[in-house]
Amino acid sequence: MGDYSKTVLYAALRGGSFAAGSFVDWNDSTYLVPFTLAFIAPLALGVVDLATTPHREQLEARSARASATGFQLLGIGPTVATNFRGQSIPAFGAIGMF
Repeated sequence: MGDYSKTVLYAALRGGSFAAGSFVDWNDSTYLVPFTLAFIAPLALGVVDLATTPHREQLEARSARASATGFQLLGIGPTVATNFRGQSIPAFGAIGMF
């Protein structure tokens, strides 16, 4: 989407971490340091890279259709409501904007 600086940084950190865990002899009998550097750190950096990457729908302008209808549904999810007897029952909750 235009800015590749974070992507290149995270890719370099993942590659460097993998290389340090794979090619350096750490003399570690438990293999904890090589496993952390070669597997856990690149995996965590990949998750951070995916979480911080902006999505196309976040960068596009709001659609004219949403403003024309007057309501934009953002999400639904499970929740708990009470019936007329005061007992808890499963229900759906909605979140949106007018």
